[in-house]
Amino acid sequence: MDDNRVATFEVVYGETRDRIAAYAARRCDSPQYTAHVVAETFTIAWRRVDELPPEQEARLWLYGVARPVRRRP
Repeated sequence: MDDNRVATFEVVYGETRDRIAAYAARRCDSPQYTAHVVAETFTIAWRRVDELPPEQEARLWLYGVARPVRRRP
């Protein structure tokens, strides 16, 4: 596993997790579905870690990922 990829993900996760969770909580009907949306959003982020934009843009990118995730059945 590439240490740079892990470090990049850890930084983005640490800086954005609370905001993505708050975004999901405002839009989901239950804490369980909120947790699902957050987990799926960051799973996608991990799979696409090489595509993550730098710094603050990463948060916006993650909102863009979370939005369709929360609409899935």
